[in-house]
Amino acid sequence: MYLIEVKTRFIGFHRYKKASENVKFLRDWHRHLFGVEVLLQVNHGERDIEFFTFQEQLDKFIKKNYENKFFEKSCEYIAEEIALKFNCVEVKISEDGENAGIFINHNL
Repeated sequence: MYLIEVKTRFIGFHRYKKASENVKFLRDWHRHLFGVEVLLQVNHGERDIEFFTFQEQLDKFIKKNYENKFFEKSCEYIAEEIALKFNCVEVKISEDGENAGIFINHNL
């Protein structure tokens, strides 16, 4: 199996209304520099899609839905949405280069 990895970043604002008391600050809107790492299956070593071409498609989707926007989705849900839209093997969304949520697409 051949895979390509594409990375990008975006600024966004989210919150988790049901956060427990010890992390209640997460209930309020807060800013993150979200990191996006995508593994995409290709059919051969010459790639079906070029890195930059896929990154452009991914960035366009992110800009429309998440960049500089307020949303109430977790990293895991964003990862799932990207994985299902683009048929990715795996998507990882990190917050400020620290913690991350990962979605693995078992349907491929």
